Amino acid sequence: MLVGVLALAAGLPALTAMEDMARMAKLARMPVTIYPDHDVRGTALLAWVNEKARADDALVVSHLDALKVSARIADLQVTTAEVWVHVPGEVSIRDTHRRNFEGAKGVVFVPPAIGRGDFRMVRSVSSRLREDAHAAGMRFTMGMEEGDLRLRANAAEMAREADIVTIYLPRKLQAGGKEFRAYFERIVQDARGANPQVQVELALTTANSLEATRYIASLAFANADLIDRLGFFCENTPESLDSLRTLMTVLRPPDLVRPTTEAKP
Repeated sequence: MLVGVLALAAGLPALTAMEDMARMAKLARMPVTIYPDHDVRGTALLAWVNEKARADDALVVSHLDALKVSARIADLQVTTAEVWVHVPGEVSIRDTHRRNFEGAKGVVFVPPAIGRGDFRMVRSVSSRLREDAHAAGMRFTMGMEEGDLRLRANAAEMAREADIVTIYLPRKLQAGGKEFRAYFERIVQDARGANPQVQVELALTTANSLEATRYIASLAFANADLIDRLGFFCENTPESLDSLRTLMTVLRPPDLVRPTTEAKP
């Protein structure tokens, strides 16, 4: 079975058939966030998103594309998924760029590297962005990266500030499924211990080969019981888009996927 292959590919013990199917069913229902490293307008990625994404999926755009003087979220022509905007700390959602955000459903903030004892400065920025996002009817996502998580307390601090935390651990991805899950589970426990309502997103990346794509899918499967969302970083290459297509086909098999929600008006 596919699920058994995914568990073995991640280097984890095989699950029971019931556990296998429970994880696959959860993945099939799970919202996905796509993080492109490029302007999506007029791209094959945007065309794919508009064809395949669900209404609870999200496409993240850079503030560099969303906050131009004449830019509007509607100009991106995303017809299915939600649009979230990745912002730096100095952006003002409430005032300067309020009109640019109209139509967006979320704000993503990845703080600069957090050292020991430095979270007070980050909190002042994240609290303002969260309040501004909520005032505009948007959810607030904070990104956690490996360097920030050397101090365990940082995971809890960030979770307290966020509606969603997205956790990206690129070096741990190379360590194998068992080590990755052990480290990731500890972070999730710290985050949910601080904020039981926070949604947890596992951020992964598309790949340049089928073998690597299968490994990424196996990590999604192996950690499905710990998360609420999946995220995928995408490059502006045919290989990256092919990898994303494969991942979504594997993780959302037709016999498990609920009917696609109608496109947004």
